[in-house]
Amino acid sequence: MAAHRSESESRVVAKKLLIILALFYSVEYIVSSILAGAYELEFNGSLPFDHEHFGVDTDAEKAALLSLVLSMLCLAGIVYGIVRATSKLWDYVVTVAVVHLLLSCFVMLAFPTNWRWWVSLLVLTGGACVLCSAVSLCVRDRRETLVLSASGVPVRAGR
Repeated sequence: MAAHRSESESRVVAKKLLIILALFYSVEYIVSSILAGAYELEFNGSLPFDHEHFGVDTDAEKAALLSLVLSMLCLAGIVYGIVRATSKLWDYVVTVAVVHLLLSCFVMLAFPTNWRWWVSLLVLTGGACVLCSAVSLCVRDRRETLVLSASGVPVRAGR
């Protein structure tokens, strides 16, 4: 029975992770294509993964930076919307960041050596984790069920 439960939990985690990855990269490509149009850049599909041209010096570097920033901020909402379990939010965010690192290496055919890319990825991953946890705590406090006492006055459940 324990093996069956573990297998179904693994399937649920894998299913949620695939949904999160699909939504994250959909958002990242939408944001990248909008930024490529705004900066009048040719969009070749590698902008979301471009760690070689990443920073604030040129329009292409700004587009790559903003694409990562906006996508990671959206990731917090995506993960909270899919997972909702506070103890597992960080796991999913960090997993997406690791997958993004691996895909960036694969697409650009090079390991990232740009310090701005690394700092951005690490800070945004931590920020997305904290944002997920903060949203979860705020929403959980508001979700507590109110019940009516015998006099008709709302009282928090469990008190």
